[in-house]
Amino acid sequence: MSLFKETLSDAGAARRDAMLRELQRAVVRRRRLRTALRSSAGLLTVTTILALVILYDRPSSELAPKESPPSFPVLTSVHLKIVHDEPGIVARHLVETRPIDPKIILDDDALLESLAAIGRPTGLIRVQGKLILTEKVADEPPG
Repeated sequence: MSLFKETLSDAGAARRDAMLRELQRAVVRRRRLRTALRSSAGLLTVTTILALVILYDRPSSELAPKESPPSFPVLTSVHLKIVHDEPGIVARHLVETRPIDPKIILDDDALLESLAAIGRPTGLIRVQGKLILTEKVADEPPG
């Protein structure tokens, strides 16, 4: 039956035949499911088109609500305000910046020593390049 020499035992041949029957049933089930899905998709398409045709043929007076109040306020007057440029606006809101003084940059040990010197000892934790202090060392902002 096959190109290879069959050397299966009786139990092996029985298992092969059982697997073949199981596979054939699975193929039939799959074909039935595919056919049912195609039929359902076709029926759904026809039903949708029919529903759209029926809705399109309806007079618009049946679809419109009966005397609904407007959902937005009716404007009785219009107020306009002209805004002019102010020449000094940028200068008034300018924030001066300057480079950081290199004397302010501290390494970890110098930071811990300076915090301990002002009575706020803490520890350092580094996580993924970020520095976290173990204690609150800054005062609350006024307000």
